[in-house]
Amino acid sequence: MLLALSIANAETMAVLPLERAGASEEYAGLGKGLAGMMVSDLDGIEAIELVERTRLDALLAEIELSESGFVDLETAQELGQGLGAEWVLLGSYSVVAGTFAMDARIVEVESAGILWTASSTGPVADWVAVEKDVVAVLLAEVELSASERRKLMVDTPTESFDALTAWSEGLELEAEGKVDAARAAYAKALKIDPDFVEAQADLSELRAIVGGTLDARAQARIDAADANTRLVLDSISADTEDGFERLVRNGALADAGLHCERAQEMRSWLDEVRWELPTDSRAMGPAHYAMLTRQELTGEQYAAVGAPNYWHAREWLVSPGWSYYGDEVGWELSHAIVACGEDVVVELEALRRDTRELTDEAARHDRSGLTIDDRLALLIAFSMAEEGASAGLTDHIEELLARHPEGSAAAQVVEAQVESILRVVEGTEKDETARLGKSREELMAVERAILEGDSSIFKTPNAACTYLSSHEKSRAASWFARYESARKEYGQDTADSYVQELGMVYGPARDMGCLDEPARVKDPYEAAAFLKEAAQVNQRPDEAYCASKIIEAQNWVVDDNLVENAGDAYVGFATWAPLMTYYNLVQWGCVEPVE
Repeated sequence: MLLALSIANAETMAVLPLERAGASEEYAGLGKGLAGMMVSDLDGIEAIELVERTRLDALLAEIELSESGFVDLETAQELGQGLGAEWVLLGSYSVVAGTFAMDARIVEVESAGILWTASSTGPVADWVAVEKDVVAVLLAEVELSASERRKLMVDTPTESFDALTAWSEGLELEAEGKVDAARAAYAKALKIDPDFVEAQADLSELRAIVGGTLDARAQARIDAADANTRLVLDSISADTEDGFERLVRNGALADAGLHCERAQEMRSWLDEVRWELPTDSRAMGPAHYAMLTRQELTGEQYAAVGAPNYWHAREWLVSPGWSYYGDEVGWELSHAIVACGEDVVVELEALRRDTRELTDEAARHDRSGLTIDDRLALLIAFSMAEEGASAGLTDHIEELLARHPEGSAAAQVVEAQVESILRVVEGTEKDETARLGKSREELMAVERAILEGDSSIFKTPNAACTYLSSHEKSRAASWFARYESARKEYGQDTADSYVQELGMVYGPARDMGCLDEPARVKDPYEAAAFLKEAAQVNQRPDEAYCASKIIEAQNWVVDDNLVENAGDAYVGFATWAPLMTYYNLVQWGCVEPVE
């Protein structure tokens, strides 16, 4: 019973990342996540005080481990001493042929001796049971209360092995200082399991750190904003405690198009007030803010008619009248998240969860009969639809439709919104086709290379590519101006609607051999033949535009005299033009893309 007495009196325990004993590279970073699962099990046990992860990561970064990352007893003792811990828990894991194995041991720091060991094996699908078996054996002789034992056996942050893997990757990347990659990994974990609280906490903490100061992009937007917006953002800090100043700053961030920063500051404020939202219906909206910045309404004048009780919960979280496709920039947090465009579904799910758990606002009805939770659920569905059809979206829509009695006002509103959601799915699939399956970043990289003459991306090995690089710069400049204007005024989603146009640039550039891919056509004749072949079948015969363009494509003629005598400029144009016409037909859905 020596172990039981010692553990019961231990003040601190450090849980080290588990070592990989056997696993593919896919699971190379799983050790930190499994340690996190064990920490979750041990957290709250009265006999054990855990060392904070940040302290452990800092010390691990200082100590040089062996090339394999193996922690021997001497190193465990050194780590424990550096952390002021009496006990160190370390172990290993393996993932081989669908089998998950895990072992762990508790080392006494003073003697560097092993006090207890445990191991367990099972299918990967039962990894939670394997992990809990190990912890249960390690704590077998520790006196636990009924609630502590129940938590140990039942509670788990996530049951998804894929979510655990993504979270583990995020922990590893964050420890390496790769903030953007870590954020993406945490978001991936939450996309797999929206209820993974640890992943959400790490993502929020990371964003709070990153969002503490405005980056160069944000500062550039401020510099480009109008004088009133610059004045507000320069004179009112993000940590102001004055309610009216906070509201005005929020409006200025929206005006400057800094929606990600705005969302971060709004979430931080909610945390500061512990989500205790006033219910006064008087609120300052964009119209009031516009009057204020035009000096038609002073702070004192607005205070006389209702400030500082402007934090009406509905308008702060999600405006009852807000349209997903509205032209006006909304002030509510949900709009800031959508307009930011980063991990929208994950962030809205987190907002929805926090709204349900931390306030009484989620169940309040508006005049249509919808609750705030309903409206957040609809926004999530719209955001999911932006990624196309999926089983997750189908389940989400079915859950929405089942919420309200058939024929009720709320049900009718939901049904109308679902029709819009399905149209978004259809549009998303068309956009994917128009984008040629390429990401925003890939398409924009080529467009920017044309604008800036970047030969590392856009090459000119022939007359067609030379023509494109020399004649498309002004169009590229115009496109970037429209894109940035839309992003600032209406948010990332609206700006992304312009990206599909770039398929008509990327496609011809690729097919003419201007990118690092083999050329599909070599001259005007091959380009014209390709267009005629692709235009044999009209996929939208009832669409007048398609009918006229298909006829034009089928009758495309190359002028032999100009090809022979007009020089390279015309040859380039005559090669590019039929390809441009083809990708325009693809964008409109008039023809099926040719692989």
